[in-house]
Amino acid sequence: MLVVDLLHEFKLGVFKSVFKHLIRLLYAINPEWIVVLNECFCSIPSLGNGAIRRLPTNVSDVWQNVARHIEDTLQCAIPACEGLFPKDHDDVIQLLLFQLTEWHTLAKLRLHTDDSLNKLDKALKALAKQLCRFQQFTCSAPQTMELPYEVAAHQRR
Repeated sequence: MLVVDLLHEFKLGVFKSVFKHLIRLLYAINPEWIVVLNECFCSIPSLGNGAIRRLPTNVSDVWQNVARHIEDTLQCAIPACEGLFPKDHDDVIQLLLFQLTEWHTLAKLRLHTDDSLNKLDKALKALAKQLCRFQQFTCSAPQTMELPYEVAAHQRR
C-alpha cells in the first residue's frame, strides 16, 4: 500500500508550487494586488484550537512559510483569492483551489473506507484535469517573471 506523505508531497510540493505561481500571475497582472492578497489573508481570524492559526502578515513570501502556514493558506485561499484575477481566469483558479482543498481533506482522513477511497480517486482525477486546464488556459495568458525574493536569491549566488 502506498502511503502519501502529505507534509512534503502535497503541502510543500504541489500546493506551494501552485500558490507561488498564483502570486507570479498577480505580479504580472498588477503588483499592487499582492498587498490586497496579504490583507485578505490577514483579515481571516484564527479558528478553533489550532484549526486555522493566525497567518503571517506577508503570505506572498511563500518561501519562508512553514508547513502549518501552507496548510492554513490552503484552507483560506478560496475566499482570499476571490476576485483578484480576471473573471474567466478567476473561475478556473477558484475551482482549482477547491479541488486542491477537497483532495487534501480526503487524503488526510485517518481511516478510509471503500467509499472514501473511491471519492479520493475521483477527487485526484478531477484535480489532475483542473491542473491541466489551469496550466493550459490560465498559466499561458500573462507573461510571468520571478518573484522578488527569487531574484534576490539568484543575485546572492
